[in-house]
Amino acid sequence: MSLLGQHIDLVLLLVVTLAMFGSSWSGLMWGLLGGLVLDFASVVPFGTNAIILALIGFTVGSGLRRVSQAYPVLPFVAMPLVTLVYYLLVGLALTLTGWTVDWAWIIGGVLFPAVVLDTVALPFIYLPVYTLRKRKRVEISWQGG
Repeated sequence: MSLLGQHIDLVLLLVVTLAMFGSSWSGLMWGLLGGLVLDFASVVPFGTNAIILALIGFTVGSGLRRVSQAYPVLPFVAMPLVTLVYYLLVGLALTLTGWTVDWAWIIGGVLFPAVVLDTVALPFIYLPVYTLRKRKRVEISWQGG
């Protein structure tokens, strides 16, 4: 999703939001699904987004889920860090697979706008899901075996 020439990481926002309301398994599955969708539409090596978003979803689902229930502001504090980790992991994965990565451009030209936009956009994803869950007692998660 693009805003003023910069991109909002809608899939990342959805993975983080859904993982916060699910479990580690749910976060892993949402991350894997969202990552596969991105991988099909991307030029990066296939599986890059799927692996990274699955790891992020798992981590958010297992670590931040319980804490975010006690501190509702936590997702908005954690989103800049999650965005930072996502972009650094993608850059690292590209470097490890032989791609030439302009780290100065990623850090200066991509990372800062992405952190700001993702953090500003999070309430537009998080709050409707939070409200829907509260009002309807809707469970948006994967069932783990």
